[in-house]
Order: sequence, then C-alpha cells, then structure tokens
Amino acid sequence: MNTIAAIVAVLIVLVAGAALFYLSTSNHNTAQTSQNTPASNNNSGSTGTSQSGNKATNQTGQVSATTTVPTASITANSTSSSSQAESYIVAVPVNLSQVSAISKFRSCSGHDYSGYDINGSLEANRSMKHYFSPSGPYKYTTGKIEEFAPFNGTISNIQAEQTPIGHQVWVADATSNATESFGGQTYPTPGLWNVIFFHMDLVSGLHVGSRVTAGQLIGYANQSMNEQTFDIGLSKFILVNGSQMQGKQVIDSIFNHMTPQVLAQFAKYGVNQSDIVVAKAYRDANPCDFNMYHPDDWVNLTAP
Repeated sequence: MNTIAAIVAVLIVLVAGAALFYLSTSNHNTAQTSQNTPASNNNSGSTGTSQSGNKATNQTGQVSATTTVPTASITANSTSSSSQAESYIVAVPVNLSQVSAISKFRSCSGHDYSGYDINGSLEANRSMKHYFSPSGPYKYTTGKIEEFAPFNGTISNIQAEQTPIGHQVWVADATSNATESFGGQTYPTPGLWNVIFFHMDLVSGLHVGSRVTAGQLIGYANQSMNEQTFDIGLSKFILVNGSQMQGKQVIDSIFNHMTPQVLAQFAKYGVNQSDIVVAKAYRDANPCDFNMYHPDDWVNLTAP
C-alpha cells in the first residue's frame, strides 16, 4: 500500500507541476501597471515631457528618461513559423477613440513580460505586449472602454488577474479545437496564436469555448482601483519534444499580424506599424529600468 500511495503522490505532483507551468506562461508578471504610464494622455499628441523638454515626472513622481529608441522593421523571417507572415487580425481590438497612447512592443513600460520571440530567441527584461492608456473621460472607468474580437475565434482561457482587476481573456485564432484538457484542466491548444486581453470584464454570456466573430464586442477594460492602463498581448504555447510537461511561450506584437485594413485604422490616429515595435538589438543593448518613465516608449494618438 505504501508503494501504491507513493506512485499516486508522484503522479499528482507531475500533473500539478505541468498545470502550474502552463498557467505561469500566460500569467507571467501581470502586476499592476500604474507606475510608469504617460504623464499626459489627452489625445493631443503630447509626449508627457515637461516644458523644458528634458525630463518629466510621471504620476508617481518618477523621473523620466528621454532617448531615441529605434524601431524594428517588420519583415517575415524564414526561420519563423508560417503564422509570422500571416495577417489574421482582421478587426481593431479596442475602440481607438477611447485611447490616448499605446506603448511599444519591447518597451520599458509597466513590468517585465518576456519570453521567446518568433525566431526562437529567449528575450528578457522588457515588455513584449502593448499597454493602452485611456483618454481623459475614460480614465479609471469600468464598463466603458470597448474591446473587440480581433478575428473569428474561440475564447480559450479566462484567468483572474493577480492584482486583482478584471480577468485575462485569451481569444484563439481557431473556431474549433481551440482548447485541450490536461490534468483535469482546460488550456489553450498548443501552437495556436492567442490575443490576450488583460484586465478585461467579459461580456455576460461568454465563457471558455465561446465562439466569437471578428469585431464582436467581447468585453470592457477594467480601470478600477486607479488602474491607469490596460494591455493586449499575443502569445502561443509550444510543446518541447511533444511533452505536456515541457514547453515555452512564444510572444509577438499584434501589429505584426494585422491586415492592411486594420493597420490603416490605427494610422488614422497617427499610429504606424513602423513606429510601434522597438528593435530587439536596441533593447538587448539597453536593458529596461522599469522604475523610470520613458516617453519614447509610447506613441500618442491624434484625432483623425
């Protein structure tokens, strides 16, 4: 009996470990992001710098650093997955009229959110997602800032945020077989790209497994508890050696997978694909200090 009990205990530990690893890839460093957001977000094109143009302080009094950050050219790489060259985001995922600024991919805004890039390189100490700063009337609101399904897909994962402010809502680029069960839990199917909405209040009636259509209202950004931003990421989970016990999170920018029509909608607000991704080489040479506010990490929207 002691031998049987020991075997059962080992199996329980293995399953629990796999589940925790999987969840950690999706819930990695999702801390509150109010410490280094733009000091001025009124859709007027201001970068949040002081009148002297040299330094600025954000809303918690931190000194900002002003540098010119080169952006990455957006090209498909022969070593990346076939999805890298695909433009499958066919709808704008947020109401742009309610947003005043967007942080760049690989910025130093918020907190470390990093993993493997689409070329297989493990990146660290950078924010590999985009923060959205609401415009004035929508700051600190709930049930106001609209977020939409970026494609025809399936809600593959819903997790409570650590802060806690709203939920993480994963939308998989698949209308079938978007989830798998493992260890008694349901997870996004490995290999599928998922757009991740952080700090979202999901529309009533939607749940894991719900199919959504491109442009469908699926939730609202939760800006309670003085939350200053909300964020959107793009990720997929890749198995290693075909094992559920091993794997890695691959992360990319949503802007790398938008159709020309969607990019044109962002361009109307002054946000261009060429300006929204920080070059990997630059970030490697200039590690992030998340205690500083960096105005160049943000692109300010302008009225169309």
